[in-house]
Amino acid sequence: MVQHIKIGGLFLILFAFNACKQEPEYVKPSLAPIVEAVYATANILPEEMYTIYSSAAGIIEQKLVEEGDTIKVGEILFKIQNTASELNIENARLNYELIESNYQGNANVLKDIEKKLEIARLKLQNDSSLLVKQQNLWKKGIGSENELQARKLAYEVAQREVNSLENQYQRTQTELTNQLRISKNQINRAAASNQDFTIKSQMNGILFELNKEIGESVTPQQPLGTIGSTSDFKIELLVDEDDIASITLGQKILIRLEAYSNQVFEAKITKIAPKMDTRAQTFLVEAKFVEHPSRLYMGLSGEANVIIEERENAMVIPLEYLSDDNTVTTSEGEIAVKIGLKSLDKVEIISGIDTSTLLQRPLR
Repeated sequence: MVQHIKIGGLFLILFAFNACKQEPEYVKPSLAPIVEAVYATANILPEEMYTIYSSAAGIIEQKLVEEGDTIKVGEILFKIQNTASELNIENARLNYELIESNYQGNANVLKDIEKKLEIARLKLQNDSSLLVKQQNLWKKGIGSENELQARKLAYEVAQREVNSLENQYQRTQTELTNQLRISKNQINRAAASNQDFTIKSQMNGILFELNKEIGESVTPQQPLGTIGSTSDFKIELLVDEDDIASITLGQKILIRLEAYSNQVFEAKITKIAPKMDTRAQTFLVEAKFVEHPSRLYMGLSGEANVIIEERENAMVIPLEYLSDDNTVTTSEGEIAVKIGLKSLDKVEIISGIDTSTLLQRPLR
């Protein structure tokens, strides 16, 4: 009875061993095309675009555009309520008119000085004549010295009055001219400040995004929307740090977009960012379509393969048949091989085996 149990146990153990034991899988190297590529995520953006900001804070009073509108450079997009700015313009204008009136209008200060100066010059001319006559009489022994000194004093006082009024005229003219210029500058400054409340487009394009509506408040830090080019689009790729050394300008890219899942489009790399995004550990790479869909939209996403190298007639084996130390398992044991290109599912073998070699999947 005991012996029977042992035999039965031996049978069960052997059965379990044979059931778990896997038959080795064999393949031979084959000649086939292979492509080595770097994977990247893709995002479609307009070639040129900018985010709209306001230079001033306030409340949106008018919104003159909608998402999807075709925009021309200089076109007004928003108007922001600007009561204070309009008051500044009005005050500057009134100040300018007041100064201009003092300079050139009916209340011309310079004309008043001119009239006084004209009277002072006539008095100076008269006092000068009287002084000359008195000096001539004094030479003839007529008149007194006091009369002569009085004529001299009257002449000198008249001369000082003329000089004073001439200086006053020049000084007033300079002051009014400067005040007029300053006032004009104040008007221009107020008008320029008022322009901050009228937001215009800086480029021709399409309004892709609109973030604010009438009645909402804005600040210079808040984006109001996004305008981009109408027909020219670029591809932004995010490439891992480990792969960036393989990327060069002009490399071919194959792209599959979510919106066109059954199509593959070709592109070329046009720009490689020199700085890594340390948070994502990726580099930004830009590309342009060689051929593109008939319609593109901002924000389309997809996957891209940057072609590092491709070969038409390479000797390849399934990648899973290559060990980590670059050896393969054959019927004669492990053999070291030299590898070439590597794709997601196969690897090129340069030397070490040939197409007649029978390979076994290595035990992992």
